[in-house]
Amino acid sequence: MYTKANIDNIEEVNEAYPSRLIVIMYDEAIASLEAAIAAIANNDIEGRFNATTRTAEVISQLYLALDMELGGPIAENLGALYNHIMTQMPRINFANDIEVAEQAIKLLRPIRNSWAGLDERIRSEVETAEAEGAAAVAAAMVEKEAAGVVNAI
Repeated sequence: MYTKANIDNIEEVNEAYPSRLIVIMYDEAIASLEAAIAAIANNDIEGRFNATTRTAEVISQLYLALDMELGGPIAENLGALYNHIMTQMPRINFANDIEVAEQAIKLLRPIRNSWAGLDERIRSEVETAEAEGAAAVAAAMVEKEAAGVVNAI
């Protein structure tokens, strides 16, 4: 039976940076393709169909999120990749073609890993900036309070 990728906590999605949401979508597409492979191995026609349908849904959402104007050649290349994967879903379904699903995973995984690395850098930089900002605010408060004590003396 097909199952969606596990999102441990809905708050992860609600509080995620956009880069993390992209990683989650790639994880879902890859998990769906892996579920299709397992369904083919188990001769589970419904499971295979549901998994490839879910993959197509996720890939289409990734495609729709592309900004062709700002993204330029990168967005165009991703669009071509997503289109290629979408056109392969019927082949997985009608021919029970595990190799096509495995190839799609091989195409998606490095891009997913790149997004995961970008997401990690973004989170790290935001956390550093927030920590520096909090330290600056605390220092300003201490300075203001010290000035108030000095003025009171």
